[in-house]
Amino acid sequence: MKIVIVSWILVFILVLIHFICSSDGENFARSGAAIVSLVLMSEVLIIRQIKQIKDQVEEKVSDEVGIANYQAERARRPQIKADPYIVSKNAIARIVYPKELIAQTNILLMAIIGTILWGYGDLLFEWVISLYVIT
Repeated sequence: MKIVIVSWILVFILVLIHFICSSDGENFARSGAAIVSLVLMSEVLIIRQIKQIKDQVEEKVSDEVGIANYQAERARRPQIKADPYIVSKNAIARIVYPKELIAQTNILLMAIIGTILWGYGDLLFEWVISLYVIT
């Protein structure tokens, strides 16, 4: 899903910009709040996109089962005994849920990173600075 990739890129850019532009750890810790906000917006977009995909799958499966039943009726063959609802749920389980799981896992990881930066960003900033500053 493109939203997840764009979100990761934005998280990386936010952290990098805040780290470079921060004069102290307190300002860097605020990048965690920005990341958490970004993650919440991404979550809303992902939920909306997954709902659209589910609706498209249900509609397509329902149409295909209906067409097959109509053709069987015209040819005086036995109709398909598959319930469109069950068939669409199986299709959703195969097509949508793996993508949804990957997206949700990435969103959770971004939220954890944002929360850690928000809570401990000042300490992380000071630690990184102490590693690279020669005294």
